[in-house]
Amino acid sequence: MRVALALVASLAVTEAYFKPLAPRQAPKLFSQAKSSVVPALSHGGIGGNGGNNDDLWGGWNGGGWNGGGNEEEGNVHYGGGLGMLWDKYNEVLESSPLPTKAVTSLVGFTIGDLLAQNFLGEKGAPLDVKRLLRLASFGLAVHGPVGHFFYGALDEKLPKKDAATVAMKVLIDQVLWAPIFTVIFFAWIELLQGSGLQKIKAKINQDLVRGVTASWKVWPLVHVINFRFIPSQQRLLYINTIQIGYNVFLSMLASRTG
Repeated sequence: MRVALALVASLAVTEAYFKPLAPRQAPKLFSQAKSSVVPALSHGGIGGNGGNNDDLWGGWNGGGWNGGGNEEEGNVHYGGGLGMLWDKYNEVLESSPLPTKAVTSLVGFTIGDLLAQNFLGEKGAPLDVKRLLRLASFGLAVHGPVGHFFYGALDEKLPKKDAATVAMKVLIDQVLWAPIFTVIFFAWIELLQGSGLQKIKAKINQDLVRGVTASWKVWPLVHVINFRFIPSQQRLLYINTIQIGYNVFLSMLASRTG
């Protein structure tokens, strides 16, 4: 029940942010990335009618999630239910990419810590709200904004999707960015706990290698898919979806003592 209430609260924050900003019609972003995985659903989503067999997904029973997809003047619009939520998310993502990605990361880190505390923490222990807020604040203030600029710059400098470019992006992400990200993560969490410089350095020395090598076990394959198939604007959403599970590990690692 505690997990359910916290998840509802996280989703309520997301809904409060998206709903007033996003009209029902999805952005032109979809038409620009029509050949990629996600926009391919525009001609054959789950539970619709029709569909074009030439589309990437072969028209999964036709037009749009929960029915009624259409495309007018370069804009793709899905049906009700999940499709409407997807429309809203992408409209806000196009008009306000930085805050949208920040909120997306907030939700991802919140869910990750909730799962960690409730399924891997001490049985029967009360929810550590301060710990939850530390992780959530990292997602909101650091992971989302920094990811927006980092992956945006990476896509600008290396825009192709051939094998060599994808491999180079994965290499940059894991060899250069993963250690930097891990150091920032530990420093942020320790600072919010009131730790001094010496304790922050001790935490980094203790767990940096563990954090980076864990990243190498998870993210290379994830990022091959990411850089090859996912549109640039939706990159951080895809990362946060996968990262919910990885955030469970980060949450436990951040709370680990020597």
